[in-house]
Amino acid sequence: MFRMPNDDISSNGTLTSIAIVTDDVTPQTFVGAVAGAVANLTAEAQLVAAIDGILLKTGKKVRLTIAGGAVGRSVVTDVVAEYRSVIDGGYLS
Repeated sequence: MFRMPNDDISSNGTLTSIAIVTDDVTPQTFVGAVAGAVANLTAEAQLVAAIDGILLKTGKKVRLTIAGGAVGRSVVTDVVAEYRSVIDGGYLS
C-alpha cells in the first residue's frame, strides 16, 4: 500500500507517474505507472497493489521509479509492505 501525504502534488512540477516494482529480470509490479499516474497522486490518496502476493527472493529489492521529473518540493509518502515467511524461521533483512 502506498499513501500520499495530505497535500496535493498532482498539478505541480513535471512528475508524470510513479511505479513500485521489484528488480527481478521480469519485474513484479506492486503499483504500476497507470495506477501511479500523477492524476491519482492527490492528497491522502492510497494506491493498493491488486495482487495476492509476490515472492521476493533473497537479495532482490523493491524499487520506486519516478517518471517525468521533479514535483518542485520535497514530498514524503508512506509505503507499507506486509510479508510472510515461506519457511519456518524466515525473516526480512
